[in-house]
Amino acid sequence: MPRHLRTAAGLLLTTTALQLGLGAPAVAAEEPTHSVTVTGTGVSTYPGFDPDVDRYAVRTGEDTRGTVTVTASTTDPEGVVTVDGRPVTSGAPLELGGLDVGDEVSVSIQDAGGTSHQSFIYLPAGFPELAATGARPAGSPPYVFLGLGSFLSTTSYATVVDQRGVPVFVRQGLEPHDFKAQPNGPAYTYFEPVKDGPDDTDYGYRVVELDPTFAVTRGRRLTADATAGIVPDDTDFHDLQYLDDGRIVMVGYHHGEHGGQKWLDAVIEVVEPDGTVDFAWSSAGHVVDPGGEGYVFGLKDYRDYAHINSVEMEPNGDLLASFRNLGQVMRIATTSHDGFEPGEVIWKMGGREGDFQFVDDSYGGFCAQHDARLLPNGHLMLFDNGSRYNGPNALGGQTANMCPDPADPGGARIVRAQSRVAEYALDEDTTDGDGLQATLVWSFVPQGRYSAFAGNAQRLADGDTLVGWSNAESGGPTPAPVTSEVSAAGDEVWSLTAQGWFSYRAFTYDAPDAIAPEVRIAFEGSLPAPGGTVVVDYTCTDRGGSNLRSCEGPVPSGTAWTVVPEGFQVTATDGAGNTTGAGAGTATPGRRPDVDIRGPGGGWRDHHARFTLDHAGDSVTAHLRIRNLEQKRALPVRGAAGNRAFAVRYFHGGQDVTRRVVNGRLTTAVLHRDETWVLRIEVRRTDPARRGDRLDLTVRATGVTGLTGAAEARLRAR
Repeated sequence: MPRHLRTAAGLLLTTTALQLGLGAPAVAAEEPTHSVTVTGTGVSTYPGFDPDVDRYAVRTGEDTRGTVTVTASTTDPEGVVTVDGRPVTSGAPLELGGLDVGDEVSVSIQDAGGTSHQSFIYLPAGFPELAATGARPAGSPPYVFLGLGSFLSTTSYATVVDQRGVPVFVRQGLEPHDFKAQPNGPAYTYFEPVKDGPDDTDYGYRVVELDPTFAVTRGRRLTADATAGIVPDDTDFHDLQYLDDGRIVMVGYHHGEHGGQKWLDAVIEVVEPDGTVDFAWSSAGHVVDPGGEGYVFGLKDYRDYAHINSVEMEPNGDLLASFRNLGQVMRIATTSHDGFEPGEVIWKMGGREGDFQFVDDSYGGFCAQHDARLLPNGHLMLFDNGSRYNGPNALGGQTANMCPDPADPGGARIVRAQSRVAEYALDEDTTDGDGLQATLVWSFVPQGRYSAFAGNAQRLADGDTLVGWSNAESGGPTPAPVTSEVSAAGDEVWSLTAQGWFSYRAFTYDAPDAIAPEVRIAFEGSLPAPGGTVVVDYTCTDRGGSNLRSCEGPVPSGTAWTVVPEGFQVTATDGAGNTTGAGAGTATPGRRPDVDIRGPGGGWRDHHARFTLDHAGDSVTAHLRIRNLEQKRALPVRGAAGNRAFAVRYFHGGQDVTRRVVNGRLTTAVLHRDETWVLRIEVRRTDPARRGDRLDLTVRATGVTGLTGAAEARLRAR
């Protein structure tokens, strides 16, 4: 269905093309003017109009219900206005219905002033209003990844936005933490809570892996490593890292008892893609006095003395880990080198038992920090939260006066309600008599800005730093940004606010548009024999951020077409070059497509197959072969979704097409008679599956004359 948008008072866009030439003409021709108005119930839009802006966000309300009205016009009487590829009357309102979260309405105007392409993104009701200030430098990555949450809302959003805060992707869910790109693993990941215990109890988190189209491909959790004596009770959401050798660094927690006290020990594991543990480490035994070194304790029975919140493996295999409640960063060996054995702590920076002396740092060091990273130049950069006791119930008890007193670093901890980004040059040479030293070489300290929890800093290739400010207080009348970009000179050149909302972290990356446009074709009335005429109505829609650029068929949508045996073909292309071709409409006597199925190691079977999965995590891969037995066309394909017991994904080649298959929006390539097209199905038994659970997975392909072929895979949990 077409995409749409709306705004409370309407959005008026006016662009005037500029005439370019050598010298002033005797009579300057008046350039055409464009306008686009988007209206609807409970709608507002952002950003404000700018002639160079080609993407806008459409915020909606509960009563919007997926319907908006678009009115687009040009003052050029010869101009052509299209909405989702369909020509419309200039200045006439067009109501669009059936919009879903993330759908884009594409408006194109072609006239004497050129061609414009604008997209309007339909957002879920309640999505925060994002407001940008300044401009990101041209060399910065184009998109910012956020996991937006609010203490006043039960809904959160994983979203990717441009510098104006307009999403190119948004998924509504519960607590999407640490949303980021993964250069060595799946395209993107975030964490979501897992509530699979009795009485819907929260039992930690799972990693959600996404492909380049942002489709979910799988979930991942830590496993026990009994051989090392380290058994994580749950996976933690604070961080993970995919390594270039395929392994993954993950963190979690273990409810341990030592010294007569119940402690929440931080766990780090390096695991193979199949979950096999290569290396495991626990904070137990590496903190001599948890009660004296850890400044904050949880309110539950087990005291959270360490609170790990970042981890990364360095090129030599060492792990750099940040512990908020210790106010400390540790370097941990995973291999034998320089006299250290795997699991030994090479050094500790900060905290009561730190090994470093801080130099040229008026704060005397960091505290309650997040996101410690070693930069390519060997410096250590982190987000230094500062701290302030906010009462026993604030943030689950995770607040305290944790900062060192510059005048008495080993004495009582003090209040410092000021956050900053700090970069230290490290001197790890202990032979010169000075010991380990950390010299502050760069910092960004916006006065009065305080983030009681979360936050991060990402150093960019051009020397700028993208900062995630979480739920920062501003220290003034204007709200603090949720993220901002800071130049090497210390200027905040761009910021994005989301008043009342926070993001655990903020990252910036390129996010290439890998989502192909979609085409829908319909005929008014029955289809005549070749040589007859019928009015054909087709639309093209797109997602992914690059905007629909063309939607072309033999005749314009909404006009008469003379039927030919080959059928009606439409091609849609977006700004990233993704192209979709689709066809419909032949008058040949119908034959339903032939759909066969093949399991692992077997041959093609006629329409039916059965599979049994014994354990949680077990998976099976099957293939469907779709054969066109009618005139040339692309065949629509629809397949069943998974259920509680079985997670189902569909692939064509290397592309995950699950969402399009389940929504009935997938088409095969254009197939000549007797040509085939193969779809891969991957099914995984989930953790909640129980013995006897079943799923009848049916996939259907529809031929030119409307006849449908199908194949079924029956899954059973044993």
